[in-house]
Amino acid sequence: MINSPTQTFIYGSCVSRDMFELLPRQSFPILKYQARQSLASMGRDASKHWPAGFSLKSNFQNRMVHEDWAGNAWSQIFSYKNKIDLLLVDLFDERHGIYRFTRNEVVTRTAEIVGTPLEEEVQNCQFLKFGTSPHFKTWKHAADVFAFRLRQNDLFEKTVVVKVPWAKHTREGKTVPSSMGLNASEANQLFARYYAYLQSLGLQILDLTDFPVYAEPLHQWGLAPFHYTLEVYKEMTRKLTDIVDSFSTQEKELTDA
Repeated sequence: MINSPTQTFIYGSCVSRDMFELLPRQSFPILKYQARQSLASMGRDASKHWPAGFSLKSNFQNRMVHEDWAGNAWSQIFSYKNKIDLLLVDLFDERHGIYRFTRNEVVTRTAEIVGTPLEEEVQNCQFLKFGTSPHFKTWKHAADVFAFRLRQNDLFEKTVVVKVPWAKHTREGKTVPSSMGLNASEANQLFARYYAYLQSLGLQILDLTDFPVYAEPLHQWGLAPFHYTLEVYKEMTRKLTDIVDSFSTQEKELTDA
């Protein structure tokens, strides 16, 4: 049973963020929600390519995409380093792939780019499609750096990776449409080696592979393979609470040793 607040930094997507709507805010206060940013974008500043004077209509989207183009996730995480009890990571936004201006200038391909001056800026970039060997190779290197820097800063043991399969159907049996050109079967197959690699690095996984997942047609963000029914989010919160409880147990054992 969690007795003290678990201050949480979310580096992921709406999947992780939506789960927190079911958790008591006093028990799981959110320090920061960092979305729309591939691991491969971290520390790779491409902000000089942002069109002068341009901004997205939504303040949230504008901030998230700006931060992705600046590759500033590390600075954001480190600014909360001494407060973080839980660093929650999910890979759902990796599905978009990445654009590479140069080796050290990378941005995430997000829906917000489409039909804007940002799309014009990336037209001549190298596009690394999610699931391909070039994308995985680049992402794998970023994952190595991610794990190394987490260990360096005493955050590795506080990090949990959310692994939830994409839903193929609604509870009523309706087939869920594809997202960004990927259907659920394809996405689950492609994501497998990304999750497996993070697990091989020793990161803890919140795994719903064996749980029946369904998409929710009335979800606030619309019907998609990763917009789940309430039961899925409840199972996520149950598993997360168990993991956080284990953190407390391990800390007590170390203190008593």
